[in-house]
Amino acid sequence: MNLRYTLAASTADTYFGAGFTVVVQDNILGVWLQEFVTMVQRRPLYVVVLCPRPDVVVRREAERPKKGYGDWTIEALDNSLRRETPRIGLWLDSSELTPEDTVDEILARAEREARIPPFAHNTTRGAENGRAQSLRQISLPSSFSCFSRSRWKVG
Repeated sequence: MNLRYTLAASTADTYFGAGFTVVVQDNILGVWLQEFVTMVQRRPLYVVVLCPRPDVVVRREAERPKKGYGDWTIEALDNSLRRETPRIGLWLDSSELTPEDTVDEILARAEREARIPPFAHNTTRGAENGRAQSLRQISLPSSFSCFSRSRWKVG
């Protein structure tokens, strides 16, 4: 997982540095969410966690032609999200929202709830000691989507 998230963060930073608006969409659960936030160097950074109820995810998954959960159960992923993932950024229960309503809600609340403040990065990575130290350095108010933007335009 470390390689996957390191590459995603590096790619996001590279595109952001070239002037692109970047959206990283992934299932980032448990302590990995906070670690991923430390990996993304560019700011501003917005973290948005879409967390619909498990019964809604089951229904939506049944309606999709492509199946995205593989060997994992929706209940196990939801349990990991809600019990093991730190509350970073905007957590949005999108159970009753259309995709359009979800976007509207994110745009309305992102600046206030999803924006991650800058912090001093720990250069020690990989070892558990380094990870624990980097997590302690962040004092933040998780994630399926992390939004990093160079320009936020609506309309």
